[in-house]
Amino acid sequence: MSHRPGNAEIANQLARLSSLMEIAGENPFRIRAIRTGAESVAAAPMRIADLAHDEPALRSVPGIGAGIAALIREYVDTGHLESFEVLQNQIPEGLIEVIEIQGVGAKTAKKLYELAGIRDLESLSIAIDNGTVANTKGLGAKLAEKIAVGLESIKRRTGRHRIGDALPVAVALAEQITEALGGDSRVEVTGSLRRWQETIGNIDLLATGRTGEIEQVLTAFNIIEDISIDGDRVIGKHPLGFQIAIHAADHAAFGTRWLETTGPPEHLSLLGPALETPVPEEREVYDRLGLPWIAPEFRQGVDELDRAQSGELDNVIRIEDVRGELHSHTVWSDGAGTIEEMAEAARDRGYAYLGISDHSHSLGVANGLDRARLLAQGADILEASARLGFPLFRSSEVEVLRDGALDFDDDTLRGLDVVIASTHTGWTRPRAELMARIHRALDGGRVDILAHPSGQLIEERDPGDFNFPEMFAIATANGTALEINADPARLDLKAEHAQQALELGNLIAINCDAHRPDGFRSLIYGVGIARRAFTPRDRVINCWEIDRLSAWLVERHAFRHS
Repeated sequence: MSHRPGNAEIANQLARLSSLMEIAGENPFRIRAIRTGAESVAAAPMRIADLAHDEPALRSVPGIGAGIAALIREYVDTGHLESFEVLQNQIPEGLIEVIEIQGVGAKTAKKLYELAGIRDLESLSIAIDNGTVANTKGLGAKLAEKIAVGLESIKRRTGRHRIGDALPVAVALAEQITEALGGDSRVEVTGSLRRWQETIGNIDLLATGRTGEIEQVLTAFNIIEDISIDGDRVIGKHPLGFQIAIHAADHAAFGTRWLETTGPPEHLSLLGPALETPVPEEREVYDRLGLPWIAPEFRQGVDELDRAQSGELDNVIRIEDVRGELHSHTVWSDGAGTIEEMAEAARDRGYAYLGISDHSHSLGVANGLDRARLLAQGADILEASARLGFPLFRSSEVEVLRDGALDFDDDTLRGLDVVIASTHTGWTRPRAELMARIHRALDGGRVDILAHPSGQLIEERDPGDFNFPEMFAIATANGTALEINADPARLDLKAEHAQQALELGNLIAINCDAHRPDGFRSLIYGVGIARRAFTPRDRVINCWEIDRLSAWLVERHAFRHS
């Protein structure tokens, strides 16, 4: 079987090309188009490689125009991109990892290369340690200090993979193996990925069949490397860096093995002797205990059996409970869809409403809106809502400034249906300063939703050093909902913080922070986090019907006027 690259692999190649082009200083519109194309490929529900030579079908995927389609065809046919190889002769590929350091953009990375010979993270670390960066004209001590902090953050990375990167690869691989094994074979995702952990170590699958058969299938794919048999599993390495473990089981014991490989051990210990006799379906184990089937995200080894027995788990949010979203972006700031395109995508998903919340003016890098543009956009939102017959809320993702002031004055905020506050800078400031900023931003009840509250970017940027119980108490006192941002790069709040916030009385909003029409697909990750926190659907404001949500917002609006 020839190598057919999966969506994640194609998206990765396009993303790396866009990064190298950015460092080289090429056309920013072309860079943005390629980056949008990479995101679209990663999120696509179909296998993009299968559409490579079907031009109309390929270009029907949002974000893929003629130029991106040509790049995809080239990579599928040849396994490389000539434009990437040409750039490699000008700019070291290792600089792609350098620009992942917080505070180091493409221009800075190029300066580091041209002025100090930095080619990758290793040479950068050496240049920081020996003073080269600090003592080089055009770089300097201040930049060196910033880079040193960023490098320390990288050293704290776990080496684990984000669920949003791993899940599409796992699902595609499971489908391929099922097809190759044929017959009544069964292949399922298992391990920490099935429990909706924010990050995973390995991609674990469970497959019916013998290990020898599974090994032959993987070898025939001509994509998985270093394949070997290890006991009752077949292991290998995916070209995107994932360790793969495919556990073998027969049909009669599939349910028991799926439970055991899903884990965690703490949950399995709660099941006790019920696991001793192999069964084909998981729910048979729970039947023996007089319990309903317990979803993997609830399996934490704490009190989930009691929660299941009491019926509490029946009230936990499901993806079908979400009625709309309140945090999305358009071409007015840094999005890739018009107001109408975003509204239609939300309606096609089955949503009953959508909030349009482009960035405010202080976030210049995202083309943030000043007051005049915000007012003009508000008129367009109302017009689009009336024309489409689809409720749209006028909102803004208002930047919280370093001193805690909001980016718009109170009169401007009163003209919005929803006020969302967020911060994109200053996460490394001391705790006292961070908490003072939160206090000033939320006090007075002007903010309806606090977006991605901790500021984390998984495996890229540590959360700010917040006093989270204090943050949640401030939000509760001011009636501000806390966001679970469903972007797999963020997943912020994380599950343990969301559970703590719920215990302190907070309301929750789950938003994809969608920047393009297909961005709503990431909702599954936000709901997965919310379910791990045992979030009742009634505590999630965008699970409410529009009448209830509107009444809550009107009450908030009146509070802002008081």
